[in-house]
Amino acid sequence: MIFEEIIQLSRAPEKLRRFVECYRGASSGGAIAVQSALPMRTLAPLMAHVTLLERVEQGRILYRIAGERIVERLGFNPLGHNFLDLIVPELKDTSILGHEQMLNHPCGYYMIYESAYESGQRVRAETLTLPLRKEADGALKYFLSLHLDHEMSGLSDRPGQTALVTDWITNTFVDIGHGEPDEDLMPTQDAAAKATA
Repeated sequence: MIFEEIIQLSRAPEKLRRFVECYRGASSGGAIAVQSALPMRTLAPLMAHVTLLERVEQGRILYRIAGERIVERLGFNPLGHNFLDLIVPELKDTSILGHEQMLNHPCGYYMIYESAYESGQRVRAETLTLPLRKEADGALKYFLSLHLDHEMSGLSDRPGQTALVTDWITNTFVDIGHGEPDEDLMPTQDAAAKATA
């Protein structure tokens, strides 16, 4: 998918559009965006919903920035924690592969999904994750994400435990100027059901 298509899918299209514009403003000629070039004045209203992750090594993707809304939802400040430890165990390998694809291809990733939180709530949300460099000549090992919570969708069957991406509705790689990988990492529930029928 391209940016315009995911903006049409979004339940918060203006916020997502602003985030995309900030990303595009920090890149040139189809290059990967650079953190030092992000237009912070434009991005500031979204910062409560933003995370910055760093791939330290395969299987370790650490939180480097977590906005206030992220901290509030998780119930703790995740800085320095491995993002993959919060993913439901059955999707951990898939998440590792997806993050590797975002860096190697490179491309973005968009999801509409549900997560369960320590508070006992299940929440439906959407996330757009994009690869990022700290500096123009820096290593490609960062992920900038916008996370938008939309509604409580029920009560968790994992009380007292945070588990990200317990279910999903939409997930797709996003073309940021280099095309999309061929893999479908996480078929929709309908597609998964058909595949096993």
